[in-house]
Amino acid sequence: EHALRSLQSRSPSHKEAYQLLTKAADMGHLKAMEELAAALLFGYHGPQNITAAVTLYETLAEKGSHKGQTALGFMFSYGIGMEYNQAKALVYYTFGSLGGNLISQMILGYRYWVGINVPRNCEAALTNYRKVAYFIADKLEKNEEMPVEKVRLMEKSENLSSNNDFLDWDVHQYYKFLAERGDTQIQVMYKAKILFSGKNKAFYYFLKAAKAGNTHGMAFLGKMFLEGSVAVTQSNASAFKYFTMAAEKGNAVGLWGVGLLYYQGKGVPVNYTEAFKYFHIAAEKGLADAQFQLGVMYHSGSGVRKDYKLAFKYFYLASQNGQPIAVYYLAQMYAAGTGVFVISYRSNSLDLYYYFNFSFYESCLYAMI
Repeated sequence: EHALRSLQSRSPSHKEAYQLLTKAADMGHLKAMEELAAALLFGYHGPQNITAAVTLYETLAEKGSHKGQTALGFMFSYGIGMEYNQAKALVYYTFGSLGGNLISQMILGYRYWVGINVPRNCEAALTNYRKVAYFIADKLEKNEEMPVEKVRLMEKSENLSSNNDFLDWDVHQYYKFLAERGDTQIQVMYKAKILFSGKNKAFYYFLKAAKAGNTHGMAFLGKMFLEGSVAVTQSNASAFKYFTMAAEKGNAVGLWGVGLLYYQGKGVPVNYTEAFKYFHIAAEKGLADAQFQLGVMYHSGSGVRKDYKLAFKYFYLASQNGQPIAVYYLAQMYAAGTGVFVISYRSNSLDLYYYFNFSFYESCLYAMI
């Protein structure tokens, strides 16, 4: 385990870690064997040795490793280190899928959907895609750091940055200067850029923006208090306070936040009527998260009469506005044939599962293999 952590970090002691990893693999440690096989196949941490990788993956497959089975499926598919053999690839992908490997499930889902080296089978494709979608949706729903829908932070049309991750250092310093001088719009924008690199600073700039009357600052403070972090102690009361301040000024995220607190009973008694009211106003403003929550309420019949057609409507609106889990719910509804009018609902379900899965494929890649 120490060797695995060292390799995954940027520690300078990679050589020592690799030696420990090799020793652990020789002793039969499954994770070490999987890591070593990948290192040998791709030449990580040392020289590439495909023959040794194949031998190790075959041992892993015999031990029931879904990673080993998936790797062999991949190698047979392309003739890497062994004879090209699609029949054997299919066998190993099938074992990998049954073992819970999401890459194998994605591959089989696509093969059965399109009919690559297998007869087209909509049900088999749906089964595999559904497993992957369920895994990703579960991770998203449990992720407390999942950001609320992107909002336009600047009323002006000025293009502050074309880089979604980091500002150039000089530009970063310039906006930091403006933020500290009291420009509330810049304070909110600057906070959004540093949110994941420094939450203490994020809280500082949001607080300044909120005190100056900026509704986005109020709403994001509500979100920070709702989640809690190293910068701020979790407080439902404070979350309700700041969400309400933003909501009273018509901020969509603030309205959604108040609705969520009423819906979940955090800091206030559960009140589906109030939750619906706030969600509905926010949804009318185009907020995807609020549209999604209305879909959930109609789908489950929470505080409203269960109505799959309205649930479908709001899930669809939310999905069009970028709400990821709404896509998952739409796929589920198509798969079950609830609230939909299209005859080819199985095909639509597959399309949505495919879109949903690949939307998060890269970010979930390391969890899949």
